[in-house]
Amino acid sequence: MINSDKVNDPVFSDKAMGDGFAGIPIEKIVGSLISGKVNYFFELAMLSNIEHMRE
Repeated sequence: MINSDKVNDPVFSDKAMGDGFAGIPIEKIVGSLISGKVNYFFELAMLSNIEHMRE
């Protein structure tokens, strides 16, 4: 689970808005925002970041 404090962190936000969300289909982003699953949305972003780090 991601701490909500990190969402307000500029560094976290910059990283997330950079390459972090690149691997997530727009439908999942829109779907999670509409359904209110913000934590799910950020967990997807973090999973995407982990995948990028492994490469």
